[in-house]
Amino acid sequence: GVQLEIGQNATEFEHEPFAVTKNKCLRYYWRQGGSNVCLGSGAYYRSNLFAMHMDLPVPMRASPTMSINVNSSSFIIYSNDTVDYFDYMAPGRNNANELGECYAIQWDTGSGTSGTQGHGGVAITQNSGQYIELTAEL
Repeated sequence: GVQLEIGQNATEFEHEPFAVTKNKCLRYYWRQGGSNVCLGSGAYYRSNLFAMHMDLPVPMRASPTMSINVNSSSFIIYSNDTVDYFDYMAPGRNNANELGECYAIQWDTGSGTSGTQGHGGVAITQNSGQYIELTAEL
């Protein structure tokens, strides 16, 4: 590896395992998606509002900003032996908990779903280009 430093005195090269470096990066950026990837579990708050949480691999450094990539019938909610397909997701509320280890989201799916209030479910991507990104930049 390469280590660049400012000044006249060089310090000893710091060897760090890949997993440690990766976990440091995940504190700033995390992306979940692809074809048939589970995003999280939750329950219908009302017929078109699905409240769910996503477990994060490491706590993020700050409350993240979320962005999504969708197209036609991008996401699926499996609930009570039914399937809801939808491509519209507006986060009603999204916050990392105080530990930063999960991300709570309320998805307003517009008229795309018809769930029953109180029924649990699992949200899954349908297409390979669908994803949710969380960023906690400086």
